[in-house]
Amino acid sequence: MIFNGELQAEQHSPMPFVYQMIHSLAYSCRHTSRHIELLNQVSKRLFGVELDIDTREIERQASMLLQANKLSRNATIGIQLALDADGNHTLKSCGSSIYQGYVLRSLRPEVTTLPMTNPLADYPTSASIEAQALADSIARCRGYHSAIMIGPKGDINCDSANPIFTIKGYTLYSQSSNLASVERTAVEQAAMKAGYGVQRMQMTALELESADEVLIGSYQGLSAVAHINQKAYMAIAAERITAIMEQNYNSKK
Repeated sequence: MIFNGELQAEQHSPMPFVYQMIHSLAYSCRHTSRHIELLNQVSKRLFGVELDIDTREIERQASMLLQANKLSRNATIGIQLALDADGNHTLKSCGSSIYQGYVLRSLRPEVTTLPMTNPLADYPTSASIEAQALADSIARCRGYHSAIMIGPKGDINCDSANPIFTIKGYTLYSQSSNLASVERTAVEQAAMKAGYGVQRMQMTALELESADEVLIGSYQGLSAVAHINQKAYMAIAAERITAIMEQNYNSKK
């Protein structure tokens, strides 16, 4: 891991943090400046601190981390950029993927819904990571791959680094949020280019039940849900949207 610019052995930090997941390929990071901007936006709101390092320096540190871990240049690797309440920043790699660039992931997860509340809802924080890990552990004990948390009013709880989308007919519905998201923006732009209308709304469990497709975003692209509580979903639009996500990024380089 990288701690305040220095390479060191990975260790657990008890400090709460906010984070962004950066997509890297061939040791090159995507949307780094936007990720830093969003990280600082949340950190200033919650902790009153911000990351005072420019884009080039974070990308230099990310490249140093990837090379030190001898990770493949030929696959997508996620890099967690985190900033804690004391203003310390860390970069951690999430291991090598089997994919290159934005893709529709091959696993179509079996998902269940759980009555749980994600702390601070759509903010990407250490608390949201732990809450999702707990929800997914419960789901696996019940024979599912993962879980979608449903709040007391039926609202979907997901942080902005892992946005949830539904598709009904020719409209993609995107979870409204107090925070912008690199992942959400990439999916919305690709969906519009694919000819879908895009509408943001506060999604609830009822929207999941009536959707044709349910998609979960991440730094890798999209996962198309196979079932939620035994209800089956299609995966027609998802492949086209992720292909356009990759095209959009490459056209802007």
